[in-house]
Amino acid sequence: MNEQQWLKELLKLNEEDVKLSEKQIKILEAAIEMFAEKGYAATSTSEIAK
Repeated sequence: MNEQQWLKELLKLNEEDVKLSEKQIKILEAAIEMFAEKGYAATSTSEIAK
């Protein structure tokens, strides 16, 4: 399963619902990683953007 398929499955989206760009995929991956490490409330958007 590639990254885009994995993210769609995680977000419960079908291929017809959304097309993710590479940039969007990278942002989502970074956000998921930061949320797992620090928790949602302790993660800032600037940390995700780095």
